[in-house]
This record gives sequence, C-alpha cells and structure tokens, in this order.
Amino acid sequence: MFADDTNILYADKNLRSMEFIVNQELCKLYDWLTASKLTMNIKKRNFVIFSPAQRKFTYQPKIVMFDNEQNKNVALECKEFIKYLGILIDNDLSWKQHIDHITIKISRTVGLISKLRQFVPRHTLINIYRSLAAPYLSYGLIVWGQARKSYLDKLLKLQKRALRFINFSDRNQHAIPLFSDAGILPLRVSYYEVTANLMYDIRHRNSPTNIRDLFQGHFQYSLL
Repeated sequence: MFADDTNILYADKNLRSMEFIVNQELCKLYDWLTASKLTMNIKKRNFVIFSPAQRKFTYQPKIVMFDNEQNKNVALECKEFIKYLGILIDNDLSWKQHIDHITIKISRTVGLISKLRQFVPRHTLINIYRSLAAPYLSYGLIVWGQARKSYLDKLLKLQKRALRFINFSDRNQHAIPLFSDAGILPLRVSYYEVTANLMYDIRHRNSPTNIRDLFQGHFQYSLL
C-alpha cells in the first residue's frame, strides 16, 4: 500500500483457484474500504496475470469488484502490462514495455543535445544528459537490467549517439573512450554495478529485510 496506490499480489498454479480466492479477497478489500470510508477509482482498477511467455491460457479468469456508482459487481480489465512505482511490468516479465517507454524519453533528450551542442559547452551537454537521460537508465535498473539483449541494445545505441553528439564525433568512432572521458557507464556495466552494490548490502545486512531474506549465505572455510 502507498499513499494513493494499492496492489494485491497472489500466486497459484491453477487459474480457477486463483480467480476464486482473488475475488474473495477483493470482497474483503471492499468491506475494508467501506468501513474506512474510502472509495476506489473504477477507472484505475485492473489486473495482470504473470506467466511464462510460452504458456498459453486455456481459461480466462473473471475478476470482479463491487462498484458503488453502478451498485453492482464490475469486471476488472485484464491488462498486458501495468505501471508500478513508475516501472512498466508486462505479463511475461520481458520488460519490453518499460524499455520501449524509456527509449522514447531518452530519444527526446538525445535530440535536444543534437540541437544544443552548437550553442553550449561540452560540460553543459554532459549535465543535460545526466539530468534528463541518466535517471531513466538508472531507476529500477536492478530489476529490468537483465532483459533481452536486443531490448537493451536500443538504449545502449542511444547512449552512444548522445556521447557522439556531445563530442562531435563520427558515428563510426569507437564509443568506449567517449564513455570514459565523460565519466558515464554503458548500460550493461551500470547494471553490474547496481547488482554488485545490492549483493554487498545483502552480504553486510544493510539491505531491506524482505530482500535480504531471499538470499542464503554460502561460506567457504579453509584449514591452515
């Protein structure tokens, strides 16, 4: 639960069993909302079924919740992806929707850099990149950074294009020196960095408990 957002997660191997239990829980949620004198926006109520991409459904669950305005149970729309804390999560966890979304955002910043580079110094262009593009690449990277290489390559190409614009470089120039000179990490290296930082925090018990409990320590001992 968040200030203006509520999500329910339930896992089951059987779709019919999942449908029955989730509908029961939504009845309890409606009772709690009513007792708390709260209402839920009917337009924002929906659900998504997470499953492997190769798995085909033989049954489509019907999830319903009571709507005060219509005074009846209303079926919730089944979505292919949802937005959760600013990250688009698709039903097969491919992260394609989220990567496509931030690709559009970063493309606009790259276009801005290409227009401004004739009028502002290099350090200003780097600051524009860090302010308008880098946050999209870093936010939630720990979860979507292991997506398919073909998806991530679109973002890496935008990174290279931005750096070539900043440095007035030829499109065929090797990008590694440009990354190094600007103090910017390629996307894949950034993913390794945030993963290493997370595992360091888990190892030293500085991470949130609900994340730390997902891992079990493995230690090697040697005799002298």
